[in-house]
Amino acid sequence: MKEADKLLDHIEDDLHLYTIIYLALYTELRRGELIALRWKNIDLENNRLFVRESVNEVRGKGLIFKEPKNDSNKKTIDFDENVTALLKHYLKKTI
Repeated sequence: MKEADKLLDHIEDDLHLYTIIYLALYTELRRGELIALRWKNIDLENNRLFVRESVNEVRGKGLIFKEPKNDSNKKTIDFDENVTALLKHYLKKTI
């Protein structure tokens, strides 16, 4: 993960970008899942998030939010205290 750490060190001054990249690295969310993630789908008390939507870019229509085609594509992802701390920090700084 040396490359990941280098990337995070390089973008640490941009809290928004840092948070997105950190989540991508440590939760293994797909791009569309990450973009569609909403605060209502994050459980900071129990260190987990729920993938209930994804985003696709449709030429001429822009970004389209959609639910997974079947329930097996809905998933719960547990994360560690570091992700929780980062998300709490992000919330504190952006609200």
